Amino acid sequence: LGLSLRTGLHIGLIELIHDLVGGINVHLAARVMSEAGDDEIWVSRTITDIFIGTNYRFSKQGMYQLKGIPEQ
Repeated sequence: LGLSLRTGLHIGLIELIHDLVGGINVHLAARVMSEAGDDEIWVSRTITDIFIGTNYRFSKQGMYQLKGIPEQ
């Protein structure tokens, strides 16, 4: 089909606003995704921390200042 996929993963608490989800963690997941290129999966530091002590490995992409997020 010639489609590309970009994915961003983060885990955190969400806010329910009527039937919608929102909050800083939804925003952060969207910002992580926006840094990923075509056919890439980027994850937040929170995700990598969950996998400490496992056989899963992640490639570091550097530190980023994401719009609307106070920390790098």
